[in-house]
Amino acid sequence: MKSRSIERAKAMLPPLTVITLSYYIFLSLLLLIGEIGVGIIILFVVIPLICLAFSIAYGINNSINIFYVILAAVLFSPSMLIIAITPMWIFVIGYGIVALIGNAIGMIYYNRNVRIKSMTKVGRYLLIAVLGSYVVAVIISAVMMAQMKQITYNSTAYGVTIKEVKIDFLSSTAIRNYYDFYGEQSEHKENAISNAKIMQIKTVCTISLLPIWQRDYHNPWVMDGDQYNIVCGYKNGERSFYGSNAYPLPYWLVYGVIHNAIE
Repeated sequence: MKSRSIERAKAMLPPLTVITLSYYIFLSLLLLIGEIGVGIIILFVVIPLICLAFSIAYGINNSINIFYVILAAVLFSPSMLIIAITPMWIFVIGYGIVALIGNAIGMIYYNRNVRIKSMTKVGRYLLIAVLGSYVVAVIISAVMMAQMKQITYNSTAYGVTIKEVKIDFLSSTAIRNYYDFYGEQSEHKENAISNAKIMQIKTVCTISLLPIWQRDYHNPWVMDGDQYNIVCGYKNGERSFYGSNAYPLPYWLVYGVIHNAIE
């Protein structure tokens, strides 16, 4: 009896691990983005779909388990301490109901002796979770990039802007300005950009997850060096990203595609 309980607990670990990761990965994205529309998609669509999918998978291999359903709901409850949306307990109950529905659907196939091989492999669950998270993040980025009107990159030295590149998607123009240390413009270059180039810029920025980068990247161990700002203008506002000798992993892809717009 004890051995059977241990096996049932082990079987619950992979799906509950992925579901819990999805809760807090996407809630982190919600906090990072701060957009109500994106928050609605995450809370009402993305997380429930992940919870439903893995609950169905668990039910297919292990039939229905009320303890699993309760845990799927309870594991979301700490979010009430970090997300200032009232009342968050509704989502705790809601995700429990979603887990129950998925578990019940999976039970149907369990009774038909259908099984998913290697479901107990935690690594496979985690891989699916990571890839799924990235795909959803790309979708969110694509939605935000579709609303982008312009993007501006500027580099500073000793607090003075020395280079600025601005791409206006509405007028299909790219502008680059260089400044001296007195703030006087030393070079100005402007050219039209094609729709294909605009699509290339938006695609790279989307794949690089630019719209959901954190707002500040800072290396405290370098005093001078490279400081930069990237400002994205949208239909309903703008987002600004600042870095001082520290960069997100895909930074140089975005840097390259922005600067290549100037011919």
